[in-house]
Amino acid sequence: LLEDLNWQRDNFREYFPHLHLCFLLPIYGIKYFIRRAPDFFDWRSSVTKYPAEREALERHLGELLRDTDFESYKRLSPQEIKHRIWEIEAQLGEDCLNSERKAELCQEQGRLLHAGANYRGAIDCRSEAIRLNPDYARAYYNRALAKSDLGDKEGAIADYSEAIRLNPDHAYAYNNRGVAKYELGDKEGAISDLREAARLNQQQGKTSDYEDAQNRIKELGG
Repeated sequence: LLEDLNWQRDNFREYFPHLHLCFLLPIYGIKYFIRRAPDFFDWRSSVTKYPAEREALERHLGELLRDTDFESYKRLSPQEIKHRIWEIEAQLGEDCLNSERKAELCQEQGRLLHAGANYRGAIDCRSEAIRLNPDYARAYYNRALAKSDLGDKEGAIADYSEAIRLNPDHAYAYNNRGVAKYELGDKEGAISDLREAARLNQQQGKTSDYEDAQNRIKELGG
């Protein structure tokens, strides 16, 4: 439809000179419009931005950033993932958001892309989240997961290490770093990390994760 609109720009001008078209679009819609119908967009008279009300914006952000189970994201269709990413993109354009809030939104975009197996896109989103908030342990951890899925074990270890530096009680980061070290041939380093993961999981009452870590240690002869 937008491509047709782009081609018909001159026809609009010739046959409907008395008409004024007004489009009400979210920010991501404007960006999509520019991409798919650039000639028609260049024909515009003006663009007016209406800022969102703070209370309504925070309510919507709460819905976008709710801690949705990752497996639920993996069940979304590609179109559903794309739509949710566009929703987040619209909020990223709000000037009233601080960098920490924008980092959370980028991290959520990364989760959606990761669920859709777009690992490079997920890494890019987590990198932007880290740029906005360099102390964001969760973004480092999740970027490590995406790097690991791409086969970049060394890059994953570096990010797990940053997540641990920022959050020393991050049991999952210790566990996954241990697994990555083992895959790179560092058996001693792997056992050390898995022991720390087991200790933290026990301390945090995560019985199943504690047992999993202990079983891995036994498998490695630790």
